[in-house]
Amino acid sequence: MAVQTLFLEELMGPIGRLLFLVAAWLLIWNTQMTVAEALVRDLTNGLYLAFDKVRRWAGKDVMKLYFTMWSIYIAVSFILIALQYFVPGANPFAYVKLAALLSFPPIILSSLYAAVVLLRFKKLLDKPLLGLLKPNKLAVMALAAAVYMAVAGVIA
Repeated sequence: MAVQTLFLEELMGPIGRLLFLVAAWLLIWNTQMTVAEALVRDLTNGLYLAFDKVRRWAGKDVMKLYFTMWSIYIAVSFILIALQYFVPGANPFAYVKLAALLSFPPIILSSLYAAVVLLRFKKLLDKPLLGLLKPNKLAVMALAAAVYMAVAGVIA
């Protein structure tokens, strides 16, 4: 990225350098916001579809749950940012890595849940097999923890 900055600075002067840095920053910001929005949307969809209590709390307004999840995400983000500035020896990369590890299981589970819902609506499976696709909440939590530990062990 430094080479492109120097190239545009040579070509257009200081304004070229500034233009490139602003464009690069906007690209990175857009990528981060897209990932954050996908995580919040997947968590919202999963919680709303999986738990009756959440559906009763939100009613027919899924946006209530969506903005609550955004509030939680932003609060946790601010806490992590504050920790890296106010805790001596804190490593910002460790927080980014932790965020990536925490966002992986919900995205995978929401994809699997979407596949199950699609199969149920398409009626591709007969009734006895559908019971196998609807495990209890404890089994789903255990599976999520196992997948998380496996992925965390591979990445770390």
